[in-house]
Amino acid sequence: MNPNEVHNRSNPNFVIRPECKAIAAKLDTQDRQDDLLPQVIRADLSVDFGSGSENKSKLQQYLPPLYKLGYECLAGVTSACDAIIEGAHDASKKNLLHLEDLEQIWQTAFEINDFYLRSFLTVYSAALPRATNSTMEKHTETGAWLDNVINSADEYTFYNFYSELLYGEPYLGNHDLSQASARMHYGILWGDKERIVEGINLYKQEINLLRTDGSFPYESSRGVSSLFYINKVMRDLVTLAELARSIDIDLYSYTSPDG
Repeated sequence: MNPNEVHNRSNPNFVIRPECKAIAAKLDTQDRQDDLLPQVIRADLSVDFGSGSENKSKLQQYLPPLYKLGYECLAGVTSACDAIIEGAHDASKKNLLHLEDLEQIWQTAFEINDFYLRSFLTVYSAALPRATNSTMEKHTETGAWLDNVINSADEYTFYNFYSELLYGEPYLGNHDLSQASARMHYGILWGDKERIVEGINLYKQEINLLRTDGSFPYESSRGVSSLFYINKVMRDLVTLAELARSIDIDLYSYTSPDG
């Protein structure tokens, strides 16, 4: 299977979007880095359960250039699509986004998934069918590197340990779903059925927790921030459903056992 076939299976309705060029022009990329993402991310326990403002700002400074390339690629600028494929393959050769202090990574792992990997995979999948430099060899090597990154950024064990301390039991929430959407997207692009099934199962588990008023038990227990976190869960549920729809699986019609 060549890269175009891999992508077409994950997004068969890809079209040129000229309006995206105007969006790209508005993005400020004056602080653009040479690489698409940082070399090393370390768990920072100073604030936010291992996140730290330094890691958040570090990841966010790489997003505008990535978005700019993505929008240009969607607008049909082939050189932007080529830059994404080459940047991703170069990252695999340099082993960028190397994660350290994994036993304490917690919120850092969430930010890697939520702030970067989700966007990176979306932009990469947009470039795959349009780049002139895309080969199966590059795609495979990029996938092997990302497989390691995604496994390293798996915070499920650590985060559920933390939630068990607070709530007396592990719970499913916005962190798990954000991670699942990145892992499922990877699974679709590189044919990893286990990660696809993982995303589907987590979607169903979260829907099973849904109350009749549209809220989720643990997210709605977070006081004034409840609506913010419920919105994040809804965003991730829609992302998982759309990823599933791209491979002809209908999650929108799923109904929990209690109706």
